[in-house]
Amino acid sequence: MRKQLHAFLKKSGLSKATDLFYNPLYNLIMTPIKRKRMMTFYSQFIKTGDLCFDIGANVGNRTEIFVKLGAKVIAVEPQPACASLLQKKFLSNKNAVIVPKAIDSKIGTAELYINPNKDVWTMSSMSKEFIEKQKQRGADQYDSKIEVETTTMDELVKEYGTPRFVKIDVEGFETNVLMGLNTSLAALSFEYTPAMMQHTIECIRIVQKLMPDAKYNYSEMETFKLNLPEWTDADQLMEILKSLPQDSVEGDVYVKA
Repeated sequence: MRKQLHAFLKKSGLSKATDLFYNPLYNLIMTPIKRKRMMTFYSQFIKTGDLCFDIGANVGNRTEIFVKLGAKVIAVEPQPACASLLQKKFLSNKNAVIVPKAIDSKIGTAELYINPNKDVWTMSSMSKEFIEKQKQRGADQYDSKIEVETTTMDELVKEYGTPRFVKIDVEGFETNVLMGLNTSLAALSFEYTPAMMQHTIECIRIVQKLMPDAKYNYSEMETFKLNLPEWTDADQLMEILKSLPQDSVEGDVYVKA
């Protein structure tokens, strides 16, 4: 269905391959299908009554799914426009708590770079390496910069409790997020980018020290399907990910205790 719709949009001149996920017609058609797929996928990690952290909540797509699965969600988002949208979206929902901060390895302030392109205005990053990689590949530039307040994963755990599941999607800043965590978790996910694979390897090694017996898998972008038929260990996953071509799509690493 996804491939057929993509082909139709390109033939109609309504979409470029790189803009597919920002195409209004595509999203109008695919959103109900995608939402159902997300519910099914995340139900293996989240049950009614669980506490979840959504780190890099953006506009709340994952937060919404986690809440529908019966979880209480701490949604962390430093970009003011996105945080404002989240607060309005979940204003009357007691199971979603919006934290308008960034997660880092330490408490303080940091610079957040924002994409000024009106078509992808929700995109932002605190990683200078990520921004430089975007420039090298001729992608949208992150020309706007603001200062944001930072906290750590440990501080979130101290304030809200230990989560059952944590989703981390912070555009190349995942290592810093994980460096501020000293608590073993039941399950978590973090984004990987083939062009920044050493960064992903560092993330896996941090988790490996924290959760030495954990099992790993991965999922390509927005498929909501695990790529490996069986969960594997950290060393094996690192070898698999390092073998991916640099121009392959990004995705998420999944970890469970």
